[in-house]
Amino acid sequence: MIAGVTLDLAVMWANLIAAVAAVVVNLWCFRHSRWEHRWVRPMVAAIAAVFVASYVWVLLDFPDRVLEWSRVMRGASLFAWLFVWTAAPFVSTVASWRHERQTLKSIEQALERRDG
Repeated sequence: MIAGVTLDLAVMWANLIAAVAAVVVNLWCFRHSRWEHRWVRPMVAAIAAVFVASYVWVLLDFPDRVLEWSRVMRGASLFAWLFVWTAAPFVSTVASWRHERQTLKSIEQALERRDG
């Protein structure tokens, strides 16, 4: 049982570190990405922050309240699936397509001007 608890704690700490990294990276990307992608970043950072808070909560009370923690985080996981894993890549892809179309249109117009 000791090895299982140690492994569980290691996984919790790894998840906490990854969630903190997700908050930091998404806030940085918010400041440095194209406008089409920017609105997604604070939302992803906020969801990651919920996970940070939840891992801190469970680590402070571990292992007494893991079941309660799991019940709460099931709801948060639904938001993560919807917004982080589904909406964010979709928005980035659509924005990339728009940018690509604009670039191709600009090239086409430049070639038309050049050829008269």
